[in-house]
Amino acid sequence: EMPFKLGGRSPKSGFDSPGFANYVLKQSGVELAEERNQFLSVSMMNQLKATEQPRPGDLMFFEGSTGNFVLFYLGIGKDGGPGVGAGHLNSNMLTGIYDTKQFAQKFKGYYQVQYPDEQP
Repeated sequence: EMPFKLGGRSPKSGFDSPGFANYVLKQSGVELAEERNQFLSVSMMNQLKATEQPRPGDLMFFEGSTGNFVLFYLGIGKDGGPGVGAGHLNSNMLTGIYDTKQFAQKFKGYYQVQYPDEQP
């Protein structure tokens, strides 16, 4: 039950969706820099490689009302949706696991994360 805070970057102050994903990635040894004058989600997409074949742990980006939101891809979801994802969405939706069919029209793409223990 972490608080939602637009632009939030820490468990204490709260998170927005990209802030939560970036925090989890840092805990996993993946460092993504924030680019000046860019939404964090855009900075993340600029630094990761788009993929058509996501693996669990990759990121899924969606167009939101105040920027983009992001979830960790977990696997295939319901027909017509981009998959099942985990993340921290907004103040009305707790951190959790979601089938993203309801967001399918806002889907921007999958982005591959290279975790430190993986071979390139």
